Amino acid sequence: MGRAGCHGCARRRKAGIVARARLVREQGGDPWPPGWDRWVLSFVRRTHEVRLSPPVRVNVRWRRAFHGRGATCSFRTMRRAVATLLLGGIVAAPLTAQPPPAWPGAVELGLTLRRLGTTARIVMIGAHPDDESTPLLAELALRQGARVTYLSLTRGEGGQNSLGPEAGPVLGLLRTGELLAARRLDGAAQRFGPAIDFGFSKSASETWRHWPRDTLQAIVAALLDELAPDVVVSVFRGEPSDGHGHHQAAGQLARAVVAARPPERRPVFLLRSGGDVCVAVGERDPLLGRSPYQVAMASRSQHRSQDQGRPQAPGPQSSCWARAPESGAGPVRWRVPLAERLGAAPPEARAMAAAYDAWAAALPARAPLVDPAPLVPELAAWRARLRALPTLDAEARRAVAEELDDLTAALLRAANVALEATVARAALAPDDTATLALAVWNGGRDTVIVEGLAPVVPPGWQAMPLDPPVRVVAPGTRAVQRWRLHLPSDAAPSQPYFLRAPRRGDLYAWPPGADGAPLDAALVAGRQRLHLAGETIDTVVAAYALQVDPRDGEREWPVYVAPRLGVALPFDTLFLPTQPRPFTLTLRLWATGPGRGRLEARLPSGWRMEPAAPTVVFAAAGEQRLTVRLVPPARLPEGTTTIAFAVVTADGARVDGAVRLVDHPHIAPVAFWAPARLVVRAAALRRPAGAVGLLVTPDDDTPERLAALGLTVERIDPAAATPATLARFRALLVGPRAYERLPGFAAARPALLAYVRAGGTLILQYQREPFFRAGWAPLPLEVAQPADRVTDETAPVRLLAPDHPALRTPHRIGPEDFLGWVQERALMVPRRWDPAYQPLLEMADPGEPPLRGTLLVARYGRGHIVYTGLALFRQLPAGVPGAWRLLLNLLALRP
Repeated sequence: MGRAGCHGCARRRKAGIVARARLVREQGGDPWPPGWDRWVLSFVRRTHEVRLSPPVRVNVRWRRAFHGRGATCSFRTMRRAVATLLLGGIVAAPLTAQPPPAWPGAVELGLTLRRLGTTARIVMIGAHPDDESTPLLAELALRQGARVTYLSLTRGEGGQNSLGPEAGPVLGLLRTGELLAARRLDGAAQRFGPAIDFGFSKSASETWRHWPRDTLQAIVAALLDELAPDVVVSVFRGEPSDGHGHHQAAGQLARAVVAARPPERRPVFLLRSGGDVCVAVGERDPLLGRSPYQVAMASRSQHRSQDQGRPQAPGPQSSCWARAPESGAGPVRWRVPLAERLGAAPPEARAMAAAYDAWAAALPARAPLVDPAPLVPELAAWRARLRALPTLDAEARRAVAEELDDLTAALLRAANVALEATVARAALAPDDTATLALAVWNGGRDTVIVEGLAPVVPPGWQAMPLDPPVRVVAPGTRAVQRWRLHLPSDAAPSQPYFLRAPRRGDLYAWPPGADGAPLDAALVAGRQRLHLAGETIDTVVAAYALQVDPRDGEREWPVYVAPRLGVALPFDTLFLPTQPRPFTLTLRLWATGPGRGRLEARLPSGWRMEPAAPTVVFAAAGEQRLTVRLVPPARLPEGTTTIAFAVVTADGARVDGAVRLVDHPHIAPVAFWAPARLVVRAAALRRPAGAVGLLVTPDDDTPERLAALGLTVERIDPAAATPATLARFRALLVGPRAYERLPGFAAARPALLAYVRAGGTLILQYQREPFFRAGWAPLPLEVAQPADRVTDETAPVRLLAPDHPALRTPHRIGPEDFLGWVQERALMVPRRWDPAYQPLLEMADPGEPPLRGTLLVARYGRGHIVYTGLALFRQLPAGVPGAWRLLLNLLALRP
């Protein structure tokens, strides 16, 4: 039958197919004759974990689907399509795409066996990523087998970043990835609160002015209701000794939530430091080949954006905690047998649970981890016995369900059977297709009977089978079944759940049902149903895309949705003088095949873009840069305006942004949606003549921002810096933390100081302790421990020398230039300095003594050395006018 016949066949049979699908859904009938696809519909009906998204709509793109299947259009072919499309309605299971396990193979099995027979649940509460006590987490999760969760109230959005340009919510995504990488090592689970890290705070009272206490307490209480911990561990005590105001608030919140629980449901509550509840964390673990403390330091070292690398010291270590007054009355125990959860169960159920506990306690010591096949029958037998327990109360049902999860994982690992789910590529676009491969790898001794493999995809996606179903997997073989995935034309770009709605003050607005998960469930997954040792096992695994780099090898990427064609901006805020300036955007085609798009901009009245609507043509997926000129009106008033860019595709779709990635080698990449909206702050700025050299890290976009103002700028490689090569610059601007982050900067000191002595200006933005300890500055600077800072971005500023050139030329700096600052005023402020430095500004947080070291200028030879702790790295990207005016003044200093 030709294609025309196929189309007619599809039209004639469509109504009947929909009716049959509804019959399966609503009446439990089986309208299909015997065939390979029968298991699909049966699986959907029988598996309790699976629920269909009502209503199930079979919206096949008939022409595309059947052209892809070949020249025939049999009823059997359409039947297969409908069965698979029904599975496309399965709601994705709540699992997050993760890298491979940190402890694979025999070690992974050994750790799983340690979890059997203990139902202890521990929750640790802190304020930020990297607050957690990783030694305690590693000991309890890896050695004791407890279910341990770290609850971080924030994602660390207000911190600094040693790795790249990520800031604000995007930094929060990076630090979320770092916490997941840490948990992958120490074995704990991860949850988050909705609070936003608004920057360093010096008191709990300031923190509570940002975080609505009652709302946050209710959310944390609900999370504890769900997690049902036996022990709650607070990293902080809720006192001024905790330091950071967020830390104090986290401790106070933990105490309040625990104290509010009824006495019969109140967990044991421990506070950090100085107590008599001590846990040995430094004992060498023969399974891991190192101590929990060493694992914990490897976990801690995943917080690379925060410079948290730690040595993995061997030898005895302990982690000590104090029992808090708010604590429940029970004993501190890290292992709770299953039998204790079945206190209200019938005697025979309690006896069986006690026997199970005894078996599980002895199992890790005798288990043959290298050749675990002999464990399979007894693991399967105990799994069957637990499933057969009589009706239990809610607490007992939960404990048994958790044990069954662990038994299932142990059974699969002992049988050496694994499910893999891979997608051909990570980035998928609307109306796009990709191949999903589900593989069953049987490395064990016995044949595995596969009742079904099925894709788990979002509602509206289509999944067409490309291969016959896998039925049997012989020992030592790997069987693969493939599906062709098709995305609907309205597939939404990937965006983490907590970033989809506007924030509510300093809280994220979570969607209904959100539970503080690190990220969304995996977009695509694979489900297997198989028979093993007499047991039927259902498992789900997140799908990933495997990418191979010739240098670094293979790496797993989570699957995400991007628009077919998008437009990305280099930055979202631009300080623009009143003259026309070039502006470069990036257009990207994610869809397969050629494409084209037209760039458009919604401009304020009187503005224009040149060219007005440029077209970009793509031969294949990839990126292109496009430079346009933004031309303001002849008389542009100072102020703020917004320009919205969009790319219009060939079919008329308008896309006003792009999907960006947070991607570093130590974390799984995270996709997020970035709208193409440019905030333009216009002002008549006076720019100094001459070239400016910048010693900044590659991710610092200050050179591009200065170039947009019309300055001549050049990035400088410190290793190539000599007095001769530097002589042509009127000023050198050194980026934040260059001493630590910019290779070769420390060694370039002789050349840089020679440049200053010859009449140049060297501007040092804030540096950290190593810079001061090394005495890099030729005129001494000292910081206190901890270093002084001004965290209140509205703190009053007094000009100490209003007529100094740095405050007068070319812009007269006044109090209005310190309005609109964001997050903080200054950090790493020197407390003592050489008399040659002249302090120009004075400021302080409320109730604290004034600080005068935020902007210091000294003559050195014929030139100037400037050190400023002002948080310019936050103000310049935010387009704060006064910060830009002050920076231009510093660049304009003359001998």
